[in-house]
Amino acid sequence: MKDEDRFLRFLSVLIIHRMLKRARQREYYDSHKEQCKGYVDPEKAREATRQYWKRHPEKAYANAKRWHQNNPDKAKESVKRWQKSNPDKVKIIHKRKAFRKRNAEGNFTLEEWNAKLEEYNYKCAYCGCELNSDTITVDHRIPLSRGGTNYIGNLVPACKSCNSKKHTKTPEEYLMQLEGSV
Repeated sequence: MKDEDRFLRFLSVLIIHRMLKRARQREYYDSHKEQCKGYVDPEKAREATRQYWKRHPEKAYANAKRWHQNNPDKAKESVKRWQKSNPDKVKIIHKRKAFRKRNAEGNFTLEEWNAKLEEYNYKCAYCGCELNSDTITVDHRIPLSRGGTNYIGNLVPACKSCNSKKHTKTPEEYLMQLEGSV
């Protein structure tokens, strides 16, 4: 009988605990309805985010950048989701990049590129890491999007990591960014 009484007492405490928890949740919801509506009305939340980005672009960009750095896996997944749900925009982005590359002034030969690799001792121009066939990329010091050319004087060897982080920055801007994050 004692075990049965303990079990019933435990059950009643558990039920009371759940009821109190639900009451607290209801009270919280009632006092924070407007904030909770963002979850109910995602379009309203998106609009609020758009307005924030318009009013505080530098702050919003810094927050987004920090989030991407702190959550690389979630960021990659988010980009993949966006690309999957916006195939037309992705196609336009890739076509623009290909157009710039194709129409940029200048070109280089394999001999010139090999000489450039030897000049940099087969190391990344930015971080100095050893380059191999998996990590080597051609970086445009002055990005094509900013009027750079495909002449060998504008090209340097870079690892994939540095080249993708540099994105459309000049070497000076990229190195300042690296110094700021150290």
